[in-house]
Amino acid sequence: MEQLWEEWQRSSRGAGRRIVWVDDEPVLLVWVSGPESTAGLVAGSEQLSSWIDGVEPTFEAEGVTLAIADVEGRPIIAKFAEQPEMQATRAPPESGLPLTVQVVSASLDADFAQFAERRRLLLLGMSVVAMLVLLGLYAVMRGVTREPEAARLQSNFVSAVSHEFRTPLTSMRQLTELLASGRVASDERREHYYAVIKRESERLHRLVEGRLDSRRIPPPR
Repeated sequence: MEQLWEEWQRSSRGAGRRIVWVDDEPVLLVWVSGPESTAGLVAGSEQLSSWIDGVEPTFEAEGVTLAIADVEGRPIIAKFAEQPEMQATRAPPESGLPLTVQVVSASLDADFAQFAERRRLLLLGMSVVAMLVLLGLYAVMRGVTREPEAARLQSNFVSAVSHEFRTPLTSMRQLTELLASGRVASDERREHYYAVIKRESERLHRLVEGRLDSRRIPPPR
């Protein structure tokens, strides 16, 4: 209280926070000063400990421990850990308090196991993504390579079908023109031409039916 009074005498306006030590015990001072009065809070080590006890279950649930020191580094609650890679520290400008606060893992082995599990899951996920990419590339390359082959087969099929249909049609057309022009005088010759036209028409009918049947065959899987 004397220090708060002295602070008010030095500056009649303002606010502040400070840790002072009385008989090797930390005391938190918080004050707000006006021109005619000052309001202050004085909290000793018992009050500080009771405040920390209120949040201790939260730290235990998260698997971390808490260490607090004053601005000069003197420990108030516990000592600071020596593993800088496994801790989070906030200085007074960051915490807004006249304290340096450190949170450190209570079980490094559990954290390392958790990190290893996360790494394993990350590698597994990356492997799955890589496999999907490779399968996609394979499907694309297979489609690209099969497209020219399919075009070639289609062209060959069209050529073969055109040739098969053109042969009987040509024969039937020539014989029909001869018969229609009356240039076939022999009955025996006309009967032969009629037989050829009938045979070629039956062949053409079989070709058409065969092509229609082939369209009903399901494609290979």
